[in-house]
Amino acid sequence: MDPLLFIIHGDRPDLHEYLAGAFRRDEQIQVILDERLAERRQAADPPARERRRPQKRRRHAIDAQLARLGLAVVRQRRAAA
Repeated sequence: MDPLLFIIHGDRPDLHEYLAGAFRRDEQIQVILDERLAERRQAADPPARERRRPQKRRRHAIDAQLARLGLAVVRQRRAAA
């Protein structure tokens, strides 16, 4: 199974503490607190076509989950052997 990364919104240290404690013995799960302070700049009018690369789209999806749910769960793919 691929390892999981729980990213917890910076204003939820209580949730971070709870999940970090709950998964402390599981080496396949890492729990981190998102400590970014500033919101990312948003353009007033989005571009007409999608110009973001897949990694940026993924980061945007993670940021949206953090804002909506207070956490995001990311599957960390292992490097192919």
